[in-house]
Amino acid sequence: MSGCHSKLGGTADTYSSLSCLWQGFSIAFKEPRPKVAGEFKDIDAVGAKARSTLLSKEGDMKQSFETSKLYYGFPIFILGYQDQTYGYNVTTCSSSYSLGDWLVIGVGSEENAADQIKHYQKFTVNIPNESFMLEMEQAGFISHREKIAKLGLDFQSSKLTQAPILDACPVVLDCKVDRIIEEDGICHIFAKILDRLVESDLLDDRGHFKNDCFAPTYFMGDGHKRVYRYLDDRVDPMGSFIKKARKKDDKNGIT
Repeated sequence: MSGCHSKLGGTADTYSSLSCLWQGFSIAFKEPRPKVAGEFKDIDAVGAKARSTLLSKEGDMKQSFETSKLYYGFPIFILGYQDQTYGYNVTTCSSSYSLGDWLVIGVGSEENAADQIKHYQKFTVNIPNESFMLEMEQAGFISHREKIAKLGLDFQSSKLTQAPILDACPVVLDCKVDRIIEEDGICHIFAKILDRLVESDLLDDRGHFKNDCFAPTYFMGDGHKRVYRYLDDRVDPMGSFIKKARKKDDKNGIT
């Protein structure tokens, strides 16, 4: 599988956290690391110890957590790409974020996917639901081999990027690479989204996305154990909680 680390079942973990991608984003735009809320600019060892003691007394609800990694919930996707040896190929990832028409993904520098995407400069992000879990795992466990035919995956070649669009994945992003930044064995791939493809039953009569009908699987865990998490059908419109609070304040005469 792809991500900020190597294949699942290998010597390193399969999936990567968005903290790796943020690092790449900062490097790309040559920005300093943002200040963490409450971070002191200048603090010596004595001050640090005093602050730590103060926090332990005042904030007993939290404690320092020692782990090699922490994945706090990232949607899993299958990366599709052209392959110089096999024609087409796929691998499984969880490292991504999207803003507007930009998409950033993280892939291990030693992985076949990284080499092929560097060469072709195009790829697809195929987002499955939980009905595709077996194929999702298999696409990640198998390394440096042909996977599409082996796993019996039906696909269409994108007209824009020629990368594979998996029939079983209800949401697909068709992407073209803008730049790739390698840091600490990770390829941070910045891409432009050329097209968004969804199954027709995920769109309403006005062509808007039906958020409550799509449930991607999320990757979560720490250095000890990684798991899959699933969404239910609950949805709340953005801003609805503020509206409810305002109505409550108005009802109570609070200004």
